[in-house]
Amino acid sequence: MPLPPRIEPAEFSERQARARTLAAARGLAGLLVWSRGGHTTDRFYDVHWLTGYTSPFPFIPDGPGWSARSHAALLLPVDGPATLVVDMPAFREDLAVADRFEHADDVAGVTADLLATALPAGRIGVVGADTLAWPWRDRIAERVGDRLEPHGDIGWRLRLVKSPAERALLRAASAIGSRAVTAIMRACQPGATEAEAAAAGIAIVVAEGAALHGISISSGPHAHHYAQSQPAPYDARRALAAGEMARVDLYGSVDGYLFDFGRSRVVGADPTDRQAMLLNAVRDVTLAGLAAVRPGVTVGAVARACDEQWASGALVRAGLAAPTGFAAWGHSTSLCWEEPWITASSTVVLEPGMCLCVEKRQPVAGVGGANFEETILVTETGYELLTTAPRSFS
Repeated sequence: MPLPPRIEPAEFSERQARARTLAAARGLAGLLVWSRGGHTTDRFYDVHWLTGYTSPFPFIPDGPGWSARSHAALLLPVDGPATLVVDMPAFREDLAVADRFEHADDVAGVTADLLATALPAGRIGVVGADTLAWPWRDRIAERVGDRLEPHGDIGWRLRLVKSPAERALLRAASAIGSRAVTAIMRACQPGATEAEAAAAGIAIVVAEGAALHGISISSGPHAHHYAQSQPAPYDARRALAAGEMARVDLYGSVDGYLFDFGRSRVVGADPTDRQAMLLNAVRDVTLAGLAAVRPGVTVGAVARACDEQWASGALVRAGLAAPTGFAAWGHSTSLCWEEPWITASSTVVLEPGMCLCVEKRQPVAGVGGANFEETILVTETGYELLTTAPRSFS
């Protein structure tokens, strides 16, 4: 299936204009937008959403003559040209949008010098400050003084409502992810390993032109864990056995736009009563949240629908639902997992074009673990379901 067109350069320019407008409304002289690329995909999005650029170089510690490898900086004055500082001398400039490109081995030092020149006075809002390591921030502060301020929320607020081009990419991503998750679940058979099951889905992700961001898979006596705490998140040493639980959460992207959802099953047998209770619980609470989605309601209302369903469900009434450590029923998504988190306290009002992932993962001692997640686009009348994998496997 062909992929949708890439985001047009004009849309990136329009995004930069919106960012400038929001910065000016806060009394800022401009923005310093900082992101990490390389082989990690968790924090590339602030610069990428504004410019279409992500560094392909892996992160390496600072050394003689270089700093902040795998990182990029966008200098965005309220009134002045957009300058993109990159760590690679050769990249697809036809896919990146800025008024000026500056290659730097010393990304932190060159950013500091350029920022001091571009914004000699006024407050500077920093977007992506959590990726700006202490030594790099200090070098920049030496040149611009104490004018740096965190304004990370500018990023997610700008990304919250998706353009038609973004929606097309999100649909394409979830279609690929749905086929991949379905393949993984069907590959969870007696005698197979987690690695073999994961490979069945990862092959689809790559062959269809998407990027793999990560996979969480667990099974059997470890099904209550998110994944094994090793560089490879799938176990290649243990074969799955009939009657045990297996679960997967898969995430990747098309041109950076995410698919993110999961499914669970019992391997090679019908579920026991407690296994069925667990599988039903994570599915039903997710669907209760989806049923509350429509324009004009708050994200908090979606969370409260999940809270009510969970509290009244058989798993909780049976005393089997231990805390999981993730205090949200999901999140907004585009190029990343981000605010608004689906919690009862959220006052963000849903609008058409927002994209949400509603989810629940639950471990139960002596039973296993299960997760269920769906991705949706908010529409004028409710929502469009993007994830189309079967909701149960047998």
